[in-house]
Amino acid sequence: MIWKADIANVLKAYDPSVTQEQIDNLYDTMYTQWSQLCDQLADTELKAFRTKYGQEPGYMETVSIRQMGALRAKNQIYGAYLEGMNQEIAQRQIEEDEWDEEQYRLEQEARKLEKSKKVLMRPNGWKEDRDKIVVGELTEYYRESLWPDGSLLFDEFLEALLERIQFLNEPLPETQKDPEWLWITQQVNQAVKEEMPKIEALVKELAPLNEARLLDVETRLDFLWNKVLLSNALPNPKYPEIPGDNKLL
Repeated sequence: MIWKADIANVLKAYDPSVTQEQIDNLYDTMYTQWSQLCDQLADTELKAFRTKYGQEPGYMETVSIRQMGALRAKNQIYGAYLEGMNQEIAQRQIEEDEWDEEQYRLEQEARKLEKSKKVLMRPNGWKEDRDKIVVGELTEYYRESLWPDGSLLFDEFLEALLERIQFLNEPLPETQKDPEWLWITQQVNQAVKEEMPKIEALVKELAPLNEARLLDVETRLDFLWNKVLLSNALPNPKYPEIPGDNKLL
C-alpha cells in the first residue's frame, strides 16, 4: 500500500512549503499508478507461474504473488518519484551555483565599471591610466548589462556616459592637450557614437506610447533617462584640435 504519510514526509523534506492539497494530488496520482502497475506485475508473475508449473497457483500462492507485485510496484513508483525529485534538487543546485557565479561576475563588472568611471572623470588621470581604458569599453558594458531584473550595470553605464558627455563639454585645459589624452577622447567619442543611434531609436519607438500613457513605470523611467542622455549628446564644436570626428553624434 502507498501511504500518504510517506509521501508527505518526502515532500516536506524536499520542500517545507508544500501544501496539503499538493500532497493529496500527488498521493492520488501515485496511488493510481501504483494500482495499475501492481496489477500488471502480478499478472506477469501469475503467467510465469502457470508457464513454469503448468497449473494455476493456489490461493496463498496467488496472495504471495500479488503481494510481491504490489511491493515491487511500490518500490518502482517511489523510486521514480524520488529520482525525479533528486534530479530536480540537483538541477536547482546547479542553477543556484550558476546564479552565484553570475552574481560574482556582475559584482566584479560593477567594481570595474566604477573604477573606469573614476579613471574617465579624473582630469589628470588619462596618461597613467590609458592602458586600463579599453577602446569601446563603455559599449561593452552597455551590451553586457541588458538584464531582465532591472540591470544595475545598464544604469551605471548611462550614468558614466552622461558624466562623460558633460565632461567633454567643459573647456579643455591647456595641460591636457597632449596626443595621448586626445587619442583617448577620440576613442570614447567613437564608443558614444556607436551607442547613440540605438538609444535614439528606442526613444523614437517609445515616444508615442509615452504620450498615450501606455508605458509602465520602469519603462517610462528608462524612456525619460534616455531622453536626458540624448539631450546632452549635442555636436561638440569646441575641440577642433582633436583628430578625426570630434562630434558626439
